[in-house]
Amino acid sequence: MTSLPPIRSLASAPTVLLLLAGLAVAAPTPPPIWPVFRAHPDLSGSVPQSLTPPLRKAWTFTAEDPIQSTAVSDGQQLWIGSIGGNLYALDLATGSNLWRYAAGDAIEAPALLASNLLLIGTRKGELHALDPQSGQRRWVFTTSAKITAAPACDAAGRILVGGFDARLQALDPQTGSNLWTFTCNSYLNGTPALDGERAVFGSCDGHLRLIDTSNGHLIRDLNLNSYIPANPLISGHSAVAATVDNGVWCWDLPTGGILWQYHPTNTQWMAAPASDGDILIIGAQNRTLHALNLGTGQVRWVHVARDGFLGAPVIAGNTVVVVDEGGHLMLLDRTTGQELWTYPLGAAVHGSPILVGHRLIIGTDDGTVWAFDSAEPPSPPKP
Repeated sequence: MTSLPPIRSLASAPTVLLLLAGLAVAAPTPPPIWPVFRAHPDLSGSVPQSLTPPLRKAWTFTAEDPIQSTAVSDGQQLWIGSIGGNLYALDLATGSNLWRYAAGDAIEAPALLASNLLLIGTRKGELHALDPQSGQRRWVFTTSAKITAAPACDAAGRILVGGFDARLQALDPQTGSNLWTFTCNSYLNGTPALDGERAVFGSCDGHLRLIDTSNGHLIRDLNLNSYIPANPLISGHSAVAATVDNGVWCWDLPTGGILWQYHPTNTQWMAAPASDGDILIIGAQNRTLHALNLGTGQVRWVHVARDGFLGAPVIAGNTVVVVDEGGHLMLLDRTTGQELWTYPLGAAVHGSPILVGHRLIIGTDDGTVWAFDSAEPPSPPKP
Protein backbone atom coordinates (compact mmCIF):
# COMPACT_ATOMS: atom_id res chain seq x y z
CA MET A 1 0.00 0.00 0.00
CA THR A 2 1.33 3.49 -0.85
CA SER A 3 1.83 5.58 2.32
CA LEU A 4 0.42 9.06 2.66
CA PRO A 5 2.87 11.97 2.89
CA PRO A 6 3.55 13.28 6.43
CA ILE A 7 1.00 15.82 7.70
CA ARG A 8 2.36 18.66 9.80
CA SER A 9 -0.99 20.09 10.84
CA LEU A 10 -4.28 18.23 10.49
CA ALA A 11 -6.15 21.44 11.16
CA SER A 12 -4.60 22.98 8.05
CA ALA A 13 -5.20 19.94 5.86
CA PRO A 14 -8.96 19.52 5.29
CA THR A 15 -8.37 17.72 2.01
CA VAL A 16 -6.33 15.03 3.73
CA LEU A 17 -8.95 14.70 6.46
CA LEU A 18 -11.56 14.03 3.80
CA LEU A 19 -9.28 11.49 2.16
CA LEU A 20 -8.72 9.70 5.46
CA ALA A 21 -12.44 9.70 6.16
CA GLY A 22 -13.04 8.16 2.75
CA LEU A 23 -10.48 5.45 3.47
CA ALA A 24 -11.96 4.71 6.88
CA VAL A 25 -15.58 4.37 5.79
CA ALA A 26 -16.22 1.91 2.98
CA ALA A 27 -19.06 2.53 0.56
CA PRO A 28 -22.15 0.50 1.43
CA THR A 29 -22.55 -2.74 -0.51
CA PRO A 30 -25.71 -2.72 -2.67
CA PRO A 31 -28.23 -5.39 -1.68
CA PRO A 32 -28.11 -8.62 -3.70
CA ILE A 33 -30.91 -8.91 -6.24
CA TRP A 34 -32.10 -11.24 -9.01
CA PRO A 35 -34.37 -8.97 -11.08
CA VAL A 36 -34.26 -10.81 -14.41
CA PHE A 37 -34.35 -14.41 -15.52
CA ARG A 38 -30.84 -15.90 -15.20
CA ALA A 39 -29.71 -12.97 -12.98
CA HIS A 40 -28.36 -10.64 -15.70
CA PRO A 41 -29.57 -9.31 -19.07
CA ASP A 42 -26.94 -11.47 -20.82
CA LEU A 43 -28.63 -14.52 -19.20
CA SER A 44 -25.31 -15.82 -17.89
CA GLY A 45 -26.81 -17.40 -14.76
CA SER A 46 -23.64 -16.69 -12.79
CA VAL A 47 -23.04 -14.90 -9.48
CA PRO A 48 -19.76 -14.44 -7.55
CA GLN A 49 -20.80 -15.78 -4.14
CA SER A 50 -20.14 -19.45 -3.38
CA LEU A 51 -22.42 -21.63 -1.26
CA THR A 52 -21.19 -23.69 1.68
CA PRO A 53 -22.79 -27.09 2.28
CA PRO A 54 -24.91 -28.27 3.89
CA LEU A 55 -27.61 -25.80 2.83
CA ARG A 56 -30.25 -25.17 5.50
CA LYS A 57 -33.97 -24.87 4.87
CA ALA A 58 -35.08 -21.35 5.79
CA TRP A 59 -38.80 -21.57 4.97
CA THR A 60 -41.39 -23.00 2.58
CA PHE A 61 -44.49 -21.44 1.07
CA THR A 62 -47.34 -23.53 -0.33
CA ALA A 63 -49.25 -22.13 -3.30
CA GLU A 64 -52.71 -23.28 -4.35
CA ASP A 65 -51.42 -24.81 -7.59
CA PRO A 66 -48.22 -26.09 -9.25
CA ILE A 67 -45.18 -23.84 -9.63
CA GLN A 68 -43.31 -24.31 -12.92
CA SER A 69 -41.79 -20.85 -13.34
CA THR A 70 -38.65 -19.25 -11.89
CA ALA A 71 -38.64 -16.48 -9.29
CA VAL A 72 -37.20 -12.96 -9.48
CA SER A 73 -36.30 -10.76 -6.50
CA ASP A 74 -35.35 -7.21 -5.55
CA GLY A 75 -33.60 -8.39 -2.39
CA GLN A 76 -36.62 -7.74 -0.19
CA GLN A 77 -39.45 -9.51 -1.98
CA LEU A 78 -39.65 -12.30 -4.52
CA TRP A 79 -42.28 -12.89 -7.20
CA ILE A 80 -43.21 -16.23 -8.73
CA GLY A 81 -46.12 -17.38 -10.90
CA SER A 82 -48.21 -20.55 -10.80
CA ILE A 83 -50.02 -22.78 -13.28
CA GLY A 84 -53.29 -21.65 -11.70
CA GLY A 85 -52.62 -18.12 -12.99
CA ASN A 86 -51.59 -16.58 -9.66
CA LEU A 87 -48.57 -14.36 -9.27
CA TYR A 88 -47.37 -14.49 -5.66
CA ALA A 89 -45.36 -11.76 -3.94
CA LEU A 90 -43.47 -13.24 -0.99
CA ASP A 91 -41.31 -11.73 1.71
CA LEU A 92 -37.79 -12.95 0.98
CA ALA A 93 -36.85 -13.12 4.65
CA THR A 94 -39.88 -15.03 5.95
CA GLY A 95 -41.76 -16.48 2.96
CA SER A 96 -44.99 -14.77 4.01
CA ASN A 97 -47.44 -13.96 1.21
CA LEU A 98 -47.61 -10.18 0.75
CA TRP A 99 -50.13 -10.13 -2.10
CA ARG A 100 -51.43 -12.23 -4.97
CA TYR A 101 -52.38 -11.18 -8.49
CA ALA A 102 -54.79 -13.23 -10.61
CA ALA A 103 -53.49 -13.07 -14.19
CA GLY A 104 -56.37 -15.05 -15.70
CA ASP A 105 -54.38 -17.98 -17.11
CA ALA A 106 -51.40 -20.20 -16.35
CA ILE A 107 -48.03 -18.58 -15.68
CA GLU A 108 -45.08 -20.65 -16.88
CA ALA A 109 -42.81 -17.73 -17.68
CA PRO A 110 -40.53 -16.05 -15.14
CA ALA A 111 -41.26 -12.42 -14.39
CA LEU A 112 -39.09 -9.39 -15.13
CA LEU A 113 -38.39 -6.50 -12.76
CA ALA A 114 -37.52 -3.43 -14.86
CA SER A 115 -38.47 0.23 -15.38
CA ASN A 116 -40.28 0.26 -11.99
CA LEU A 117 -42.55 -2.47 -13.32
CA LEU A 118 -43.08 -6.16 -12.66
CA LEU A 119 -43.87 -7.88 -15.97
CA ILE A 120 -45.31 -11.37 -16.35
CA GLY A 121 -46.55 -13.36 -19.36
CA THR A 122 -49.33 -15.96 -19.48
CA ARG A 123 -50.44 -18.91 -21.59
CA LYS A 124 -53.30 -16.73 -22.79
CA GLY A 125 -50.74 -14.56 -24.56
CA GLU A 126 -51.00 -11.53 -22.28
CA LEU A 127 -48.12 -9.57 -20.81
CA HIS A 128 -49.19 -7.93 -17.56
CA ALA A 129 -47.31 -4.89 -16.21
CA LEU A 130 -47.80 -4.41 -12.46
CA ASP A 131 -46.67 -2.18 -9.64
CA PRO A 132 -44.07 -4.37 -7.88
CA GLN A 133 -45.05 -3.28 -4.39
CA SER A 134 -48.83 -3.44 -4.58
CA GLY A 135 -49.57 -5.72 -7.54
CA GLN A 136 -51.79 -3.05 -9.08
CA ARG A 137 -52.10 -3.41 -12.85
CA ARG A 138 -50.49 -0.70 -15.00
CA TRP A 139 -51.21 -2.11 -18.48
CA VAL A 140 -51.73 -5.36 -20.41
CA PHE A 141 -50.34 -6.16 -23.85
CA THR A 142 -52.07 -8.96 -25.78
CA THR A 143 -50.37 -11.25 -28.30
CA SER A 144 -51.99 -13.98 -30.40
CA ALA A 145 -50.40 -17.03 -28.68
CA LYS A 146 -49.04 -18.15 -25.33
CA ILE A 147 -45.99 -16.67 -23.64
CA THR A 148 -43.74 -19.22 -21.93
CA ALA A 149 -40.49 -17.22 -21.67
CA ALA A 150 -39.55 -14.28 -19.49
CA PRO A 151 -39.60 -10.81 -21.06
CA ALA A 152 -36.37 -8.84 -21.25
CA CYS A 153 -35.36 -5.18 -21.06
CA ASP A 154 -32.67 -3.61 -23.23
CA ALA A 155 -30.31 -0.79 -22.29
CA ALA A 156 -32.79 1.84 -23.50
CA GLY A 157 -35.64 0.41 -21.41
CA ARG A 158 -37.56 -1.30 -24.20
CA ILE A 159 -39.45 -4.39 -23.08
CA LEU A 160 -38.91 -7.41 -25.37
CA VAL A 161 -41.39 -10.28 -25.35
CA GLY A 162 -41.57 -13.37 -27.53
CA GLY A 163 -44.23 -16.04 -27.79
CA PHE A 164 -45.74 -18.95 -29.64
CA ASP A 165 -46.99 -16.53 -32.32
CA ALA A 166 -43.38 -16.64 -33.66
CA ARG A 167 -42.88 -12.95 -33.00
CA LEU A 168 -40.45 -10.95 -30.89
CA GLN A 169 -42.00 -7.60 -30.02
CA ALA A 170 -40.59 -4.45 -28.42
CA LEU A 171 -42.89 -2.45 -26.13
CA ASP A 172 -42.83 0.98 -24.57
CA PRO A 173 -42.47 0.39 -20.80
CA GLN A 174 -44.73 3.31 -19.88
CA THR A 175 -47.69 2.47 -22.09
CA GLY A 176 -47.22 -1.09 -23.31
CA SER A 177 -47.59 0.05 -26.92
CA ASN A 178 -45.76 -1.82 -29.68
CA LEU A 179 -42.55 -0.24 -31.00
CA TRP A 180 -41.56 -2.91 -33.53
CA THR A 181 -42.13 -6.59 -34.38
CA PHE A 182 -39.70 -9.21 -35.69
CA THR A 183 -41.33 -12.34 -37.12
CA CYS A 184 -39.72 -15.80 -37.16
CA ASN A 185 -40.94 -19.04 -38.74
CA SER A 186 -41.82 -20.87 -35.53
CA TYR A 187 -42.31 -20.52 -31.77
CA LEU A 188 -40.13 -18.42 -29.51
CA ASN A 189 -39.70 -20.42 -26.33
CA GLY A 190 -36.74 -18.63 -24.76
CA THR A 191 -35.85 -15.21 -23.38
CA PRO A 192 -33.61 -12.95 -25.51
CA ALA A 193 -30.06 -12.47 -24.19
CA LEU A 194 -29.07 -8.81 -24.23
CA ASP A 195 -25.90 -6.81 -24.69
CA GLY A 196 -26.87 -3.15 -24.61
CA GLU A 197 -29.17 -2.65 -27.58
CA ARG A 198 -28.40 -5.97 -29.22
CA ALA A 199 -30.36 -9.17 -28.57
CA VAL A 200 -29.61 -12.81 -29.34
CA PHE A 201 -32.54 -15.21 -29.35
CA GLY A 202 -33.44 -18.62 -30.70
CA SER A 203 -36.58 -20.03 -32.25
CA CYS A 204 -38.06 -23.45 -32.91
CA ASP A 205 -37.35 -22.75 -36.60
CA GLY A 206 -33.74 -23.60 -35.70
CA HIS A 207 -32.31 -20.12 -36.24
CA LEU A 208 -30.23 -18.18 -33.75
CA ARG A 209 -30.58 -14.47 -34.48
CA LEU A 210 -28.78 -11.26 -33.55
CA ILE A 211 -30.90 -8.11 -33.87
CA ASP A 212 -30.65 -4.40 -33.17
CA THR A 213 -33.22 -3.68 -30.45
CA SER A 214 -33.44 0.03 -31.32
CA ASN A 215 -35.35 -0.83 -34.50
CA GLY A 216 -35.81 -4.62 -34.67
CA HIS A 217 -33.53 -5.02 -37.69
CA LEU A 218 -31.69 -8.29 -38.21
CA ILE A 219 -27.89 -8.06 -37.95
CA ARG A 220 -27.14 -11.72 -38.70
CA ASP A 221 -28.50 -15.22 -38.15
CA LEU A 222 -27.24 -18.79 -37.90
CA ASN A 223 -29.21 -21.90 -38.84
CA LEU A 224 -28.57 -24.61 -36.24
CA ASN A 225 -30.86 -27.13 -38.00
CA SER A 226 -32.78 -28.10 -34.87
CA TYR A 227 -35.26 -26.61 -32.40
CA ILE A 228 -33.78 -24.11 -29.94
CA PRO A 229 -35.99 -24.79 -26.90
CA ALA A 230 -34.48 -22.43 -24.31
CA ASN A 231 -32.64 -19.14 -24.04
CA PRO A 232 -29.08 -18.53 -25.25
CA LEU A 233 -26.52 -16.57 -23.27
CA ILE A 234 -24.01 -13.90 -24.26
CA SER A 235 -20.46 -13.92 -22.92
CA GLY A 236 -18.10 -11.27 -24.26
CA HIS A 237 -18.28 -11.36 -28.06
CA SER A 238 -19.86 -14.81 -28.28
CA ALA A 239 -23.26 -16.39 -27.74
CA VAL A 240 -24.04 -19.98 -26.74
CA ALA A 241 -27.27 -21.83 -27.48
CA ALA A 242 -28.40 -25.44 -27.24
CA THR A 243 -30.58 -27.31 -29.71
CA VAL A 244 -32.84 -30.27 -29.00
CA ASP A 245 -30.84 -32.82 -31.00
CA ASN A 246 -27.99 -31.02 -32.78
CA GLY A 247 -25.74 -30.13 -29.87
CA VAL A 248 -24.54 -26.96 -28.18
CA TRP A 249 -23.13 -24.15 -30.32
CA CYS A 250 -20.85 -21.19 -29.66
CA TRP A 251 -21.32 -18.32 -32.11
CA ASP A 252 -18.92 -15.45 -32.75
CA LEU A 253 -21.12 -12.35 -32.83
CA PRO A 254 -18.79 -9.91 -34.67
CA THR A 255 -18.14 -12.27 -37.60
CA GLY A 256 -21.03 -14.73 -37.51
CA GLY A 257 -18.60 -17.64 -37.49
CA ILE A 258 -19.01 -20.86 -35.50
CA LEU A 259 -16.42 -21.08 -32.73
CA TRP A 260 -17.29 -24.63 -31.72
CA GLN A 261 -20.05 -27.24 -31.57
CA TYR A 262 -20.42 -29.82 -28.80
CA HIS A 263 -22.48 -32.79 -29.90
CA PRO A 264 -22.15 -35.98 -27.83
CA THR A 265 -24.19 -38.93 -29.06
CA ASN A 266 -27.61 -39.83 -27.64
CA THR A 267 -27.97 -36.43 -25.98
CA GLN A 268 -30.91 -34.02 -26.20
CA TRP A 269 -30.95 -30.56 -24.70
CA MET A 270 -34.02 -28.75 -23.29
CA ALA A 271 -32.34 -26.56 -20.64
CA ALA A 272 -30.50 -23.25 -20.85
CA PRO A 273 -26.76 -22.93 -20.19
CA ALA A 274 -24.85 -20.94 -17.55
CA SER A 275 -21.39 -19.39 -17.83
CA ASP A 276 -19.02 -17.29 -15.73
CA GLY A 277 -16.88 -16.36 -18.72
CA ASP A 278 -14.55 -19.32 -18.26
CA ILE A 279 -16.69 -22.42 -17.87
CA LEU A 280 -20.02 -23.27 -19.51
CA ILE A 281 -22.44 -25.64 -17.73
CA ILE A 282 -25.60 -27.17 -19.19
CA GLY A 283 -27.87 -30.10 -18.34
CA ALA A 284 -29.16 -32.70 -20.80
CA GLN A 285 -32.19 -34.96 -20.96
CA ASN A 286 -30.10 -38.11 -20.44
CA ARG A 287 -29.39 -37.24 -16.78
CA THR A 288 -25.99 -35.67 -17.45
CA LEU A 289 -24.66 -32.22 -16.54
CA HIS A 290 -21.81 -31.06 -18.79
CA ALA A 291 -19.05 -28.55 -17.99
CA LEU A 292 -17.16 -27.17 -20.99
CA ASN A 293 -14.34 -24.73 -21.58
CA LEU A 294 -16.21 -21.69 -22.89
CA GLY A 295 -13.41 -20.72 -25.26
CA THR A 296 -12.85 -24.12 -26.87
CA GLY A 297 -15.88 -26.32 -26.10
CA GLN A 298 -13.59 -28.97 -24.59
CA VAL A 299 -15.12 -31.11 -21.81
CA ARG A 300 -13.97 -30.42 -18.27
CA TRP A 301 -16.31 -32.84 -16.52
CA VAL A 302 -19.64 -34.64 -16.82
CA HIS A 303 -21.80 -35.28 -13.77
CA VAL A 304 -24.37 -38.08 -13.89
CA ALA A 305 -27.55 -37.07 -12.04
CA ARG A 306 -30.68 -38.98 -11.03
CA ASP A 307 -32.96 -37.44 -13.67
CA GLY A 308 -32.88 -35.22 -16.76
CA PHE A 309 -32.74 -31.42 -16.75
CA LEU A 310 -35.38 -28.88 -17.80
CA GLY A 311 -34.14 -26.03 -15.60
CA ALA A 312 -30.83 -24.23 -15.93
CA PRO A 313 -27.92 -24.34 -13.45
CA VAL A 314 -26.54 -21.40 -11.50
CA ILE A 315 -22.78 -20.93 -11.22
CA ALA A 316 -22.22 -19.57 -7.72
CA GLY A 317 -18.55 -18.75 -7.25
CA ASN A 318 -16.73 -22.04 -6.74
CA THR A 319 -19.99 -24.01 -6.64
CA VAL A 320 -22.81 -24.96 -9.01
CA VAL A 321 -26.48 -25.15 -8.01
CA VAL A 322 -28.76 -27.29 -10.16
CA VAL A 323 -32.07 -29.14 -9.84
CA ASP A 324 -33.00 -32.10 -12.02
CA GLU A 325 -36.50 -32.74 -13.34
CA GLY A 326 -37.17 -35.24 -10.53
CA GLY A 327 -36.66 -32.55 -7.89
CA HIS A 328 -33.16 -33.41 -6.65
CA LEU A 329 -31.49 -30.16 -5.57
CA MET A 330 -27.71 -30.45 -5.87
CA LEU A 331 -24.66 -28.42 -4.94
CA LEU A 332 -21.58 -29.35 -6.96
CA ASP A 333 -17.94 -28.34 -6.97
CA ARG A 334 -17.43 -26.05 -9.97
CA THR A 335 -13.95 -27.36 -10.76
CA THR A 336 -14.55 -31.11 -10.52
CA GLY A 337 -18.32 -31.62 -10.75
CA GLN A 338 -18.23 -33.55 -7.47
CA GLU A 339 -21.53 -33.56 -5.60
CA LEU A 340 -21.12 -31.69 -2.30
CA TRP A 341 -24.72 -31.86 -1.05
CA THR A 342 -28.16 -32.92 -2.26
CA TYR A 343 -31.74 -32.53 -1.06
CA PRO A 344 -34.88 -34.27 -2.39
CA LEU A 345 -37.62 -31.67 -2.91
CA GLY A 346 -40.25 -34.41 -3.31
CA ALA A 347 -41.82 -33.12 -6.53
CA ALA A 348 -40.90 -32.46 -10.16
CA VAL A 349 -39.13 -29.21 -11.10
CA HIS A 350 -39.52 -27.31 -14.39
CA GLY A 351 -37.99 -23.99 -13.35
CA SER A 352 -34.50 -22.92 -12.30
CA PRO A 353 -33.06 -21.91 -8.94
CA ILE A 354 -32.18 -18.31 -8.15
CA LEU A 355 -29.64 -17.05 -5.62
CA VAL A 356 -30.26 -13.77 -3.77
CA GLY A 357 -27.18 -13.22 -1.64
CA HIS A 358 -26.77 -16.61 0.02
CA ARG A 359 -30.49 -17.44 -0.08
CA LEU A 360 -31.56 -19.97 -2.72
CA ILE A 361 -35.15 -20.08 -4.03
CA ILE A 362 -36.78 -22.84 -6.10
CA GLY A 363 -40.42 -23.79 -6.89
CA THR A 364 -41.83 -27.28 -7.46
CA ASP A 365 -44.77 -28.90 -9.22
CA ASP A 366 -46.60 -29.57 -5.95
CA GLY A 367 -46.90 -25.80 -5.40
CA THR A 368 -44.08 -25.43 -2.87
CA VAL A 369 -41.63 -22.55 -2.93
CA TRP A 370 -38.47 -23.52 -1.05
CA ALA A 371 -35.87 -21.21 0.50
CA PHE A 372 -32.45 -22.49 1.55
CA ASP A 373 -29.49 -20.69 3.11
CA SER A 374 -25.82 -21.39 2.74
CA ALA A 375 -24.12 -22.84 5.80
CA GLU A 376 -21.83 -20.47 7.62
CA PRO A 377 -18.36 -20.53 6.06
CA PRO A 378 -15.62 -21.85 8.33
CA SER A 379 -14.03 -19.31 10.65
CA PRO A 380 -10.55 -18.11 9.62
CA PRO A 381 -7.70 -19.53 11.72
CA LYS A 382 -6.70 -17.47 14.73
CA PRO A 383 -3.28 -15.77 14.54
